[in-house]
Amino acid sequence: PASINNYLSQTVLEGNKTDLSQRNTDGATPPVFFNPQSAINLALNRPVTASATASGSAASNAVDGLAFTGWDAGGQPTASLTVDLGSAVSFQRAVLKQLSAFSIGLVRLQSSQDGVTFTDIPGSVSLLGTVGTINFKPTTARYVRVQLWHIFQGPTGLRELAVFPQ
Repeated sequence: PASINNYLSQTVLEGNKTDLSQRNTDGATPPVFFNPQSAINLALNRPVTASATASGSAASNAVDGLAFTGWDAGGQPTASLTVDLGSAVSFQRAVLKQLSAFSIGLVRLQSSQDGVTFTDIPGSVSLLGTVGTINFKPTTARYVRVQLWHIFQGPTGLRELAVFPQ
């Protein structure tokens, strides 16, 4: 009975995974504040493709959840990264962490149902700082593409791309 009020026993980290899995005890309902819907990264470890990749880099590094890895477009002035979210899902926020501070000047997000025809997500063109959060109206799509424009010195690429439902 004490475990119902002990929220730490409701959520456990198992198998050295970066995501928390839920295991309820005694029929308890887990609290929302551990993994609220707004904290679920829809792009985490999803299939990803890039327009260009530097030798020794991989597009998957941008969605692996690790702060010390990243995807480098190999010095291309423009580059894109496309994530397959697995099915059509609603999202309205993206967080992008650059490889190098202020090397990317402009970012545009696009969505697609089929991975071939992409449309701009209104309100998602942004100047990006080292870490940028882009909020936009809810969009439902299976694929999300990030287009990057290299304006300043440094590599074009991302340490991490995260896509959130809220």
